[in-house]
Amino acid sequence: MKYLIAIDFSESMKKIIESIKPCIHDENDQVILLHVAEPDPDFVGYEVDTEQMRDIEAGRYHKEKCDLEAIKEDFKKEGINSKALLIQGAIVETILKEAEKLAVDMIILGSHDKNFMQRALLGSSSTGIMHKSTLPVLIVPAHSDK
Repeated sequence: MKYLIAIDFSESMKKIIESIKPCIHDENDQVILLHVAEPDPDFVGYEVDTEQMRDIEAGRYHKEKCDLEAIKEDFKKEGINSKALLIQGAIVETILKEAEKLAVDMIILGSHDKNFMQRALLGSSSTGIMHKSTLPVLIVPAHSDK
């Protein structure tokens, strides 16, 4: 099987990863770790793209890529074939597009506690993927207080 695991670097991500590892045991299984980086903000009518801002963004992307590579290496140490991707874009659409492009068998993501206002204003990536995906989706509850 080919699994796509959406990585968001939250505190609960370690729990999600550790709960998934025992399920991936066949030598032909492959794990694709995907982190979707936030797109650059659009500020209509303002020129805000300074060199300092570009350096900050580059530093953030570099750290995210290094963190993603570290997770990939943890999988490899356990004998799990893995690959890491960092792609900039809209979360739900990017995950679904990459899952299709990579011909994965299952999408795995975490579900985080959000209060009513957060869900109403921000939506939920896991809910969006669950409703739009044609592939099986495994949502691992990852409540930080449990």
